[in-house]
Amino acid sequence: MGLLTDTGSSWSLTWQTPNITASWTSFGEDSNGELYAVGGNTVYKITDPNLNVTEEQLERFKLFPNPSNNKITIHFNAHLATVQSLSIINSIGQQVKKISTLSTENITIATKTYAAGLYFVEITDNTGVKYIKKFIVN
Repeated sequence: MGLLTDTGSSWSLTWQTPNITASWTSFGEDSNGELYAVGGNTVYKITDPNLNVTEEQLERFKLFPNPSNNKITIHFNAHLATVQSLSIINSIGQQVKKISTLSTENITIATKTYAAGLYFVEITDNTGVKYIKKFIVN
């Protein structure tokens, strides 16, 4: 496509033949470690949405053991009145279990019949906010 050369104070781009006039996409990192994507004459800054999540939100619930062999236990740190539902979702997006009525701080779910792989616990609170953690079944 082309050759990018450092000229000391700037960069020079020399197109190689045949000259490609189609759009191109690239990724880059600046001197501060910020990530960028370039495409279609636009520069996009890549940000991590998890940086806006508070510690309290991350610790809304815990699950253990992870990885799981026969069962997982989910412990709620938040008041149960704020939890609307709990779902277990497999790696292809299928809901394999849903619990709508939660009455205890600890819920144990048998996983011995689940196929080995990656799963997600999705907690939905009474305002519709979802909290998701992943776990592995061996």
